[in-house]
Amino acid sequence: MTIAQMTDDYVKSALANLPAGVEVANLLNAVSDALVGGVAGVTFTVGAAHASLVNVAIQLNDEDGNAVTQVCAVPIILFADADGEAVNTIALDTVAIGTDGVLITGLADELYLGVSEPDGNIDIDFTEATATGDLFVGVLLPNGKLVISTAVTFT
Repeated sequence: MTIAQMTDDYVKSALANLPAGVEVANLLNAVSDALVGGVAGVTFTVGAAHASLVNVAIQLNDEDGNAVTQVCAVPIILFADADGEAVNTIALDTVAIGTDGVLITGLADELYLGVSEPDGNIDIDFTEATATGDLFVGVLLPNGKLVISTAVTFT
C-alpha cells in the first residue's frame, strides 16, 4: 500500500468516526488555520563572488510574503545550474551554518536539511579553496515548488 493510499484510508476513517455535532467544514477550517504561517516562499541573499568563502542568507516566508514566525525545516539542495536540472559537482571544503539556524547534512555537497531560527533565517557559509565555478542553492517548499538562488560563485 502506498503512502497516498494509507493517507486516504486514514482520512476516510477519521471523517467516518467524527463525534456527533462536529462539522467537516469547521474541522477543515481548523486545519487550515493551523497551517497558516508555514513556508510558502523563500528569498536569498547571495554573497559576492570570492576565492574561498561565500555566504548565502535564506529567508523563509509565509503565504503573504512575510517572514515566518516559527522555526521551520526545509530541504536544501545544491545544484550545478539555475534550473535545478543537475546536482552540484563542486567538491566543497565545508558547508556550515553561519550565524542563523541549523544545518543537517544529508548528502555532502548536494542535500541538506535547513532549520530556521524563529524569524525564518538560515545562514550558510560555503567554503572552497581551490575550485572555481558556480553552484546554486535550492529550497524545496512543502508544496513541491523549488526556489533556486542566483549563482554562488567561487573565483
